Amino acid sequence: MKFTEEHKRNIKKAKEKIKGKTYEQIYGKKKSMEIREKLSISQMGRISPNKGKPAWSRGLTKETDLRIRKISEKLKGTIIPDSVKEKLSKIHKGKHYSSRTEFKKGHKTWITGVGHSDETKKKISLIHKGKKISQETRRKMSLSRRGKVNLKEKNGSWKGGIAFEPYTPEFNQRFKNVVRKRDNQLCMSCGIHREKLKRALDIHHINYDKKMSVPENCISLCRSCHSLTQFHREYWQKLFQDKLKRLYSYEYESDGCIIVKIGGGR
Repeated sequence: MKFTEEHKRNIKKAKEKIKGKTYEQIYGKKKSMEIREKLSISQMGRISPNKGKPAWSRGLTKETDLRIRKISEKLKGTIIPDSVKEKLSKIHKGKHYSSRTEFKKGHKTWITGVGHSDETKKKISLIHKGKKISQETRRKMSLSRRGKVNLKEKNGSWKGGIAFEPYTPEFNQRFKNVVRKRDNQLCMSCGIHREKLKRALDIHHINYDKKMSVPENCISLCRSCHSLTQFHREYWQKLFQDKLKRLYSYEYESDGCIIVKIGGGR
């Protein structure tokens, strides 16, 4: 059967008219439910010929494949209604499609210890740039975390509130500059130089005691590495003490206590 040019034009116009619309928007709620039910019944019991086969798009990206690029451009700016999100959430809730990928308590996520590449970090940064979280979203986030966060003594990282203790007068700008100069303006964890950062290097107290502001207990870190030291404190303390011992011949006892030499030329 061949369509006339006029018939083809009419079909094209009809498609453009319903483009991007849902069944409900086109036929109304009652009619759309009937259509969905008929489609569901017609597909019942049928086994897809592609079952068990890998998806055709596996391993392809919009940079390497024209089809993926077209799909990406077509979906750009598409807004999924909240009602659809809610239905999808209910459908997938509690379902696990593979015992291999199922997340279990105590398991580490795939990104643990791997981290994102610089290119991925840049893409994530551009996506979130300029975005502001609404008060409603903040409220939802707060409610979702309620009862899940261990506070104070219940948290394994709680050290009696030492993070709220004030610094001593000795921990001033002059002292910080001395430590940074000693470390050649490098982050002593990742090795990044101050010139590549937007702010000065942080000075971290190795044993987490803010009252002990001496060179043997302080080290230069970039902001990113400094944030990591809030967890697994014993690991970081030993790592940094071993590094300063190797580089500057500082001495520490086996339990991590600092041996400060008086009149030893430092």
